[in-house]
Amino acid sequence: ALADREPMKPLEILAVIALFRLAMPETDLKVAGGREKNLRDVQSWIFYAGATSIMTGRYLTTAGRGADEDARMVADLGLRLVAELPRRGAVRGRVGPR
Repeated sequence: ALADREPMKPLEILAVIALFRLAMPETDLKVAGGREKNLRDVQSWIFYAGATSIMTGRYLTTAGRGADEDARMVADLGLRLVAELPRRGAVRGRVGPR
C-alpha cells in the first residue's frame, strides 16, 4: 500500500514532473498540496522540470505557503504570473516567461 512506502525524494518528484511534461506536452501541470514539505529547498525547480501552475495559500485541508512568497519565487526565476484565479481563499497561478 502507498501508506507503507517511504516518501519520494525531492529529485524523484522533479523527475516525475518532467516525465509527465514529456508525456503530455500541452497539458497544464499543476503542483499544489505537499510541495513545501516534499520538495523542500528545490521547490522552485518545479517550473524547470515542466510544471506550469501552482496553487498557493489555503489548500482544502492544510495551509500552504503565502501567495506573496510564491509570487516572489516566480519572479526570482525570471517568470511571471499570467493569471491569478481566486478560489475559496486560495490563489491559483499559472506561470510563463517574462
